Amino acid sequence: MDYGLRMMLGGGFYFWLIPLAIVLIVIYSGYKAFWSREKSLNKERDGQSSIETLKVRFAKGEISEEEYERMKRMLIED
Repeated sequence: MDYGLRMMLGGGFYFWLIPLAIVLIVIYSGYKAFWSREKSLNKERDGQSSIETLKVRFAKGEISEEEYERMKRMLIED
């Protein structure tokens, strides 16, 4: 009569913990892999836009050639 209760409190309940843990680990790993990939893509885009901005400032004459080269080296090193 109380077979269901014994099943939940006994081995039946713990049986679902292992697959649940595996699913959560897979979801977490996928999220971290996607997030780190997205951050690296954003960093590349930001770096390119910074260099493009630097080129525009140099072309407008806002900075000298020495400043341009120094700033460009700083951006490429990061």
